[in-house]
Amino acid sequence: MELFVRDEDGLMTPWNGEVGIGASAAIGAVDETAPAGDTADSGLNGRLQRIAQRLTSLIALVPASLGQKTKAASLAVTWASDQDVPAKGQTTRALDYTNGQKVTVTSTSAQSSAITATEVRLYATKAMFVYSAAEPTATAAGNAGFPMAAGQTEYIQITSGHKIAAIRDTEDGALFITPVA
Repeated sequence: MELFVRDEDGLMTPWNGEVGIGASAAIGAVDETAPAGDTADSGLNGRLQRIAQRLTSLIALVPASLGQKTKAASLAVTWASDQDVPAKGQTTRALDYTNGQKVTVTSTSAQSSAITATEVRLYATKAMFVYSAAEPTATAAGNAGFPMAAGQTEYIQITSGHKIAAIRDTEDGALFITPVA
């Protein structure tokens, strides 16, 4: 790769390896100012000053500390161009942990107590079949309920007052039921 420097007349010429007075044009004077734009001509000192200005501007955009802030003090965030944006008015669900239930799931259908909510979050620790009704009985055949994989979280709509039953697929586990407030 060939390096170029500016000569005394401001013309670009191949660098001959000289270090000293003739090389100062390429490096730039110590009191050289930063170029007005990122692509403007400048010596090394001016270019480094421009980089320092840009870094200072970038750092100023980051809040002084991370954590919860008011809207005015927060860092603006936008959705990634390939990310699904929630529909207008869609919010995060509030969960009612106080009334959550844990159902031990074995080879026999087990049911929760009555749930006073119209939507629940389900979390299965092992693969199982789940069914909701007034007096549900889940079956491994899948004709009464739907399958859930181990580690799966699912939100479902139910009739308030109904119960949820579950039966294991191959291993005993637990079904965590959390009403959506």
